[in-house]
Amino acid sequence: MGIGNTLLLAQCTAYLLGLLLSFFMAVPMGQNQSNFDGNCLLYARGTWSVNATSEAGWKMDINYWGPQSVCNYSIYMGIMTMIVAFVQLVRTSLFLYKGLDSSFLDAFVSFVVNFVLTTMLFTSAIILTMGLSSWCHEVTQHISMCEEAQYSSWLNVKGIDTSSFYIQLGMVQFGSWCGWICWLVATMLTGLRVYNYHQREDILRSLQREKDRMLGTSTEQRPLLI
Repeated sequence: MGIGNTLLLAQCTAYLLGLLLSFFMAVPMGQNQSNFDGNCLLYARGTWSVNATSEAGWKMDINYWGPQSVCNYSIYMGIMTMIVAFVQLVRTSLFLYKGLDSSFLDAFVSFVVNFVLTTMLFTSAIILTMGLSSWCHEVTQHISMCEEAQYSSWLNVKGIDTSSFYIQLGMVQFGSWCGWICWLVATMLTGLRVYNYHQREDILRSLQREKDRMLGTSTEQRPLLI
């Protein structure tokens, strides 16, 4: 297997993993939004107060929910990476199956798309991680661990299902960071293909110049016939 086919196979693997991980971003976040009546947990703030009817003795009242755009951005990135990964996977699989190689323009466009998507995914992962940390800081003021909060009733808001919220957001966080790694690898591979094309073009130009120089030298040295 040549270097070109090896790079294509590695790209197919990265796109396949990116496609699978995109479901970890979109689906759990959508389910979490549904459980919390369309509200976003990330960066939400609350106030604890003693409640005699509560088993734990404490209940949290939400001062304000997190920005809806933050949770929507994670869902958007999940859907976006799902679509792009599927398209890229089909393209590279066809090239690999037919034994063809993409053009320089095709490789360059793929590099730009992958780079932009990798940057956006990194931003999404950072926002998600900081948002979850902020929410857990609020929760752990009267609960020992954030993951334990999903097994008890402590939120003083009707129509809210707190069960599995930590698992759901943990899955989104896992999908975001692992997906970012996959897309970073895919970006590096497409960048390597662009570099190989550039090197190949430089070699062809050098060979052409050397050929022209040799042809010019042989013409000058050819004796004149009288």
